[in-house]
Amino acid sequence: MKGKKTDDFVKIAEDKFSSGFNCAESSLIAVTAAMDIKSDMFPRIASGFGGGVSRYGSICGALSGTIMAIGAFCGRDEVNDPEEKQKFYDMVSFLIEDFRKKFGFIDCKSLTDCDLRTEEGRNKFDTEGIHNKKCSEYVRFAVKKGIEILNSR
Repeated sequence: MKGKKTDDFVKIAEDKFSSGFNCAESSLIAVTAAMDIKSDMFPRIASGFGGGVSRYGSICGALSGTIMAIGAFCGRDEVNDPEEKQKFYDMVSFLIEDFRKKFGFIDCKSLTDCDLRTEEGRNKFDTEGIHNKKCSEYVRFAVKKGIEILNSR
């Protein structure tokens, strides 16, 4: 993190999210920046995960992007190390459980109360300002927790 604080990377995520990157892309960009991980695949690899995986309302994109960043930093390269696999799963589980405890759900549809696959759901999302009122907080929280988890590793 080279002299920067977690809040600096949370701000990066906020800026990316408000500029048009989706929740997963924004989270991935910020957490990988915090861990000084570079790849031509970022943020493209996360592009399909916004809106709970392409608006399907599944797992929150902020979580997905952060999980991808955790994997980029300390995911496994070999399949024959069950301890490393378990350590990784434990980190991700910790992130997901903290998120669920704070917000009550981990799925986009429940978190936003919108079905983003429908015009009605997208209109509600836009007219009620859910991007700024709710989703920005999900991005901030996931990024902050992800960085904390990786720093405590």
